[in-house]
Parts: sequence; structure tokens; C-alpha cells
Amino acid sequence: MRMILGCLAAVATLTSLGAASAADDGDGAEAVRVPYLDLRAGWSQPPGLVIEENVQTVGQLAAGYSWNSEDHRGNRASLGLVWGQDRTRGFLAGAGLSYTRWETTPTSYTGGPTVPTTYTYSNQSILDAKLLMLDLQVGYAVGMHLNESLTTWIELAPTLGIGAMTASSEAQIAAGMFRKATGTNMALEYGLRGGWYLAERNWLFGLTGAWAYTRADVDIEFSQYTSSTLRVEGKGFRLGAEVGYRF
Repeated sequence: MRMILGCLAAVATLTSLGAASAADDGDGAEAVRVPYLDLRAGWSQPPGLVIEENVQTVGQLAAGYSWNSEDHRGNRASLGLVWGQDRTRGFLAGAGLSYTRWETTPTSYTGGPTVPTTYTYSNQSILDAKLLMLDLQVGYAVGMHLNESLTTWIELAPTLGIGAMTASSEAQIAAGMFRKATGTNMALEYGLRGGWYLAERNWLFGLTGAWAYTRADVDIEFSQYTSSTLRVEGKGFRLGAEVGYRF
């Protein structure tokens, strides 16, 4: 709830700035709005994931483990469209697709069915998580014309993502024998995105930043006797860049 209220307050602040700027443009004459449509491609690095695993084996007690690893930041590529109400100030809305990959190979596992213990990873496989997501945003932009060909502006927009996460894990199915398997399930993400942009005529470049929370529960089947559920969470800031073309 605090996150939602913060997003609304930020957008309201930009809206008031835009209204104040509009009042300074002339003697009450209504400005002509010039809408736009941007095609944008971007890259960013989301923070590393936190993974909790619950392993179920037929005839044994379920065991819960926390993955211990370095903070492997992900790599995200995105492609989308952004429609704007006006080229200098106004509301915007966007939709696009993003693909993110994290390396999630742990250095060890902590936990167990009784007394918590640390278990070393087998080093037989490289584990990862992949996220394909539909990204939606609605926000506000305020900008200005620097000269006839250069325009600069800032954006702030709450975001919502719906997609699918595929994650892999490894289980010991017999003494000295390990098996890697993957599973896929729905993933959700919400957050707040901001950016500073510079456009030369129709070409644009931007530096972006975002705070986001990502969550997915992925079920994995290793064999008819052993399965697990991964609780995958990502939370924090990411920085990136975008390039595009304005129609």
C-alpha cells in the first residue's frame, strides 16, 4: 500500500509541475498538444534473486533449503511502445516485452529436515532463472525543447509485469548421483520506473532507473519420487539505458 501511495504521489507531483509550466507558456492561450508514439529498446541489470527451496521425496520428510550464492545480477533486454499525450508534458502509457536471465548457481545450501546445516553445491551444473514478461506502465512526462532539433524530458511511471519464469535446480537422487531439472510458472512484478531522455529530432536516448519486486513459485519434477518448489524473489534497484525512435 505504501508503494502504491508513493507512486501516486510522485505522478501527482509531476502533473502539478506540468500544469505550472503550462501556465507560464502564454497569456491563457491553449497550447496545441502534439502526441507521439515511441519505439524503444532497452537494457538493464536487475538485482540478484533470493531462492528458497522445499524438497519433497516419497517416504521422507520434506526439507527446506536456502540458496547461498554471490549476488548474481541479471541481464534484461526489453522492447516496447510508449504513447504520450504531448511532446513537452502529459500522461503516457506503454506496453512491451522483456527477457531477463540470472545465473543462480549456489555456492552452498543452508537448511535441512531437522537441525540447520550447510551443504556444498555439487558443481556439476550451472543453474539459472529466465523471465519472459509483458510490461505495462502509466505515468507522466515533463520536458522542454532545447532548440529546433533537441528535446529533453523526464518520466515517472508505476509499472506492472505479468509473465512466466523458468528456473532450474539440482537434486541428489542417489548416492553420488545428481539430476538437473527445470520448471515454469507464472511470475508477477510491480514497481516504479523513472528516466531522463534526450531526443535529436526523432531519435532518442535515455538513462533509466527502477525499483521493482518480482515473485514466482516454480515447481520442479526430478523423478517420480522427488520434486521441489522454488520460491523465487527479486527486490531492489536496477539501472539501464534505452534507445528508440519517436513517431
